[in-house]
Amino acid sequence: PVRVITNQSTGKTGVLLAADLVSAGAKVTLIYGAGKESPPKGVKLVRVETSKEMYDAVRKEMKQKFDIVILAAAVSDYTPEKSSTTKIKSVHDKITLKLKRVPKIIDIIKKIQKNVFLVGFKAETNLSKEKLVNAARNKLKESSADLIVANDIGLSKYKKNTNYINVIIVNSTRVIQSGWHKKSDIVKFIRKEIES
Repeated sequence: PVRVITNQSTGKTGVLLAADLVSAGAKVTLIYGAGKESPPKGVKLVRVETSKEMYDAVRKEMKQKFDIVILAAAVSDYTPEKSSTTKIKSVHDKITLKLKRVPKIIDIIKKIQKNVFLVGFKAETNLSKEKLVNAARNKLKESSADLIVANDIGLSKYKKNTNYINVIIVNSTRVIQSGWHKKSDIVKFIRKEIES
């Protein structure tokens, strides 16, 4: 109830993308976790705290018909096997946590709605462009996604200013790179690729 295992994602890209899509006239449902950004006005907001809650919320929302599903959240791949109901005291020199893998949300989307346009995100660290593209292509095939937006969050350029990113968008026929831009411009780039 006190400490959690999480990641360093702020949720900014997802929030900016939702805002941009609302501005473009889309009806947007935003399933939003523990991000630091304020959700945009005009979305149907579903708040979640855990990876299981996000998984369950996606399954529930997918009972409705969607044209496009964008999975930009940096959902944890692992969760504690057993959570403590009380604060773990700091009296031990070491503790061991057993983690279990959580289900990949992207893997269920096309099983629920076969014809939805699926956009996934793939964050990696310290890979060459070629390896990043290959990782995105693998994710594209594994998940039956239509687009994968990949980026390298291990680069020193990114770490110095996380408001600027460079993404590579991979689909079944091509690879396109954005170049380094503000996240607010990158989401427009992503939206245009989805629209095309």
